[in-house]
Amino acid sequence: MSRIERGELAPDFTAATYDGKTISSRDYRDSKLWLSFYRFAACPLCNYRIQEVVARYDDLSQAGIRVVCVMMSPPERIAEYAAKSKPPFPIVADPERVMYEAYGVTPSFWGAFSMSNLTTFIKSMRSGTRMGPTDGPMTMLPADFLIDPEGVVYEAFYGKSFAEHIPFESVSAFAADDCLSMPVAS
Repeated sequence: MSRIERGELAPDFTAATYDGKTISSRDYRDSKLWLSFYRFAACPLCNYRIQEVVARYDDLSQAGIRVVCVMMSPPERIAEYAAKSKPPFPIVADPERVMYEAYGVTPSFWGAFSMSNLTTFIKSMRSGTRMGPTDGPMTMLPADFLIDPEGVVYEAFYGKSFAEHIPFESVSAFAADDCLSMPVAS
C-alpha cells in the first residue's frame, strides 16, 4: 500500500455512509473536496476533531469546500458516537478499510507516543466525548486529502499521531487557491 502524493489523481471511490446513502468521488468533481480519514467512531480524539470541523463547516462551505469523513467503524457505531455532533457532511462507514487501503492510510504503534494525543484527549473529554469500543486497528493514524475539482490531490497529509490532522490553515489556503494550474503527476 503506497501513500498518495500531491499532484496524483485521487483514487476513485464509491462508498456507503453510516446513514445508508451511497456517495462516489464523481459526486465531488467540479468541487474542492476535503477527504478526511479518522480512526474509529468511538475515538474521543476523532470526535473532538469532527466537532471542530462541524464548528467551521459554514465557513468551509461558503469557501467552496465539500467535506467527506471516513471511519473504519460499522454504520451503527458511527450513529452512536460520531453522528452525535450532527455533522452536515457525509461520514463513510468503511469497516473493511477499502478506502484506507486505496489512500495508503496505515496504523502505527509509534503514533500513540505523542503529547498531542494527551492534550487533545483532555480537550475531548471536556467537550463531552466519551471513549467506546474500537473498530479495526487501535493504532490507525488519521489522514487528510485536499482534492481539486479535477480530482487531483492538492495536498496529502498523513498524521504522525492519533490526534494529528491537517491544519485548518492548510484547508483555508486550499479554499483560496483557484487550483487551475495544478499539474497531474505522471
